[in-house]
Amino acid sequence: MAGITPTLTPIRRVLIANRGEIAIRIARAARSLEIIPLGIASETDSNALHRVAMAESVVIGPGPAQESYLHSERILQAARQLNADAIHPGYGFLSESAAFAQAVGDAGLIFIGPSPATLALAGDKRQARQLAQSLGIPTLAGYDGPDQSDARLQAHAERLGFPLLIKASNGGGGRGQRVVRDPAEFLPALAAARREAKAAFGDASVLLERYLEQPRHIEFQILADAHGSIFELGERDCSLQRRRQKVLEEAPAPQLPATLRNRMGKDALALAQACAYRNIGTVEFLLDASGQHYFLEINARLQVEHPVTELVHQVDLVAQQFHIASGAKLSLPARAPQGWALEARICAEDPAQGLLPSSGEITGVSWPNGPGIRIENGIDTGSSVPIDYDSLVAKLCVWAQTREEAFARLREALDATQISGVATNLPVLRAMAADPHINHGPTSTNYLDDGDLLRANPTPPASPLLIAVTQELLREQAQSRVGSVGIPLFFTLNDTNYALSASLHGDSWECTALNLPGIRSEQFADFRCAAKAPQSDMLQTARYALCSPLDWPTAQTTETVPNEASSGNRVTAPMPGRVLQLSATPGQAVAAHDVVAILEAMKMEHRIEAGCTGVISQIHIHEGQTVAAGTLLLEIAPAQA
Repeated sequence: MAGITPTLTPIRRVLIANRGEIAIRIARAARSLEIIPLGIASETDSNALHRVAMAESVVIGPGPAQESYLHSERILQAARQLNADAIHPGYGFLSESAAFAQAVGDAGLIFIGPSPATLALAGDKRQARQLAQSLGIPTLAGYDGPDQSDARLQAHAERLGFPLLIKASNGGGGRGQRVVRDPAEFLPALAAARREAKAAFGDASVLLERYLEQPRHIEFQILADAHGSIFELGERDCSLQRRRQKVLEEAPAPQLPATLRNRMGKDALALAQACAYRNIGTVEFLLDASGQHYFLEINARLQVEHPVTELVHQVDLVAQQFHIASGAKLSLPARAPQGWALEARICAEDPAQGLLPSSGEITGVSWPNGPGIRIENGIDTGSSVPIDYDSLVAKLCVWAQTREEAFARLREALDATQISGVATNLPVLRAMAADPHINHGPTSTNYLDDGDLLRANPTPPASPLLIAVTQELLREQAQSRVGSVGIPLFFTLNDTNYALSASLHGDSWECTALNLPGIRSEQFADFRCAAKAPQSDMLQTARYALCSPLDWPTAQTTETVPNEASSGNRVTAPMPGRVLQLSATPGQAVAAHDVVAILEAMKMEHRIEAGCTGVISQIHIHEGQTVAAGTLLLEIAPAQA
């Protein structure tokens, strides 16, 4: 490590207050500096891979993050128990909590991150936005005031106009964010964003911003020490996102003019200096088609995508964090980035179910190796992927001399990566790596959500009869749906069982096969059918029966007249998760699409809605309960016509 003076307060034992690949990455850097890594785990993570990377570790509480990885006192107790002299928060969880940083300092420990005062300013998106405005840095129109009442936020939303973005004031990773396009959707979206922010970061406050439709997402890496040295270590392009969560990142950013890059870099440094930044952080911007950049946020922590900066600048950012925290003075050589780096986030998400979270036991793993390939993983054969945490299980990073060579290496590495037992987004990542628009770049943050890559499926096409029956069920039966994620459909057609997921996109339904435990459903390529269409002639001779996966018929088919068989009255879980909120009581009258429950899976919340108008007849779940995919949640006695 070039140009670092001897440390002033040596760190000998560090408690890593995180989990998964994050904790393993930090432990590796600690060992390289002869610092002993110490770990924590929830009861759910008692046999997790990250515990193996630690010299010592302790279990601190139950699976839910609020009772373990977000529980400050239990973490501090673990630090005392393990005789730690420093705490590294990783990224996510408590990494941007000023209160936690203060508590760590009050306990006589070194917090490896910014000071509590800087975190309070930079980590709060509202205050950071106000700081950017005071420095003359462009920001999007919005509201970042202290009044968090529904009435005040709704009034400002109507003033700003739609579409707009509701964004958690603290945290990141797309958590606690909602795009609102219709005024009628604002209050439900606000409530959802607050719940998600509270669950992920322990803070429910939000801000509002005008929503930019087709932006690029560019961020700058900042390093600063306690001696006044501050460096801007290049940019990353993180525009490839799904539902505002990054999927593939790269450094440097493609097709970014030097003058624009320099202007954004200067703004990043100005923000870091203004908030007396120390340690490592990231200043993020949105870039519109005209080349105008807007301040987005300061992530006052290490980030998931930091390896691409490390690869092109040949620097260990986590090791730099330890040096800065111990009081050393930085002296990084000024040099241009070398080559090109890409990072693909491997997540436990099922492409056959609209990329809903997937959980279970990993039965097999095979990683690629070779020059220019770097794997950061939090799983191995036998590992469990729980529903309590983020779906990210590994990162595949590559480096090459050119962007073209880097994508070629990424394609080879993804093809060589195999994970079994739990569904992952590997098929989507492979499609992305081969996509000509992505390869030639750049793209916008909407590219994945607006395109067809997430729907790529090489299986045989659906039959016209299957499409006709699906269309009729969607048109007439009004199945339970989960926000914009998917509507589960279960039926038997000509002695074949089907489990489908349908999502509305514009004027058509997009359908994929669901893979549910214990259910064999015919596989088919994704298909679309009109949202509003007359009944098909094929249905006159179709033999199909609606059913639930819990009472799947073995060989029974029924002559069915549309609307006579009932399934909208049976509300089932489309994915494993925890019942965060139950909004229904026995005897309660509901209308079709009323929210009856909120299901939380891997830090994301999903709306469960009534499938028909009627009265709640039976409830089979309770708040806090963990349910499997296909679990019957509640039943509705349909209203009589």
